[in-house]
Amino acid sequence: MLRDDFRFLRRSEHVAQTREWTYIGGLSMRGLGALGIAFKHPQVFAVVAGLEPAAEATLTWQGVVGPETRIWQPETVLYPIFGQPADARYWRPITP
Repeated sequence: MLRDDFRFLRRSEHVAQTREWTYIGGLSMRGLGALGIAFKHPQVFAVVAGLEPAAEATLTWQGVVGPETRIWQPETVLYPIFGQPADARYWRPITP
C-alpha cells in the first residue's frame, strides 16, 4: 500500500522521485507514525524526523508500564500501539 500511495503522490504532486530527497516527519503521535513508517521502509526514506514522538524506547514492558506512565499513557493506549507484550520483531532496529 505504501508503494501505491507513493506512486500516486509522485505522479500527481510535486514530490521527489528518489529516496535521497524523500523525507517524512511528524509531531507527537504523527511523529511516532513517521518513525514507524520510515523504519519499516528504509528503502523509501532518506530522512525521518519524529518531533516529540509518543514512543517508548523499549522492547519489553517490565519497568516501563507502571504507575508513573499510566498517568499520561494508560495501557489502553500503549498496548494497541506496541502490543502486549511489545512485538520485538516489529520494533527491533533494522540492521543493514
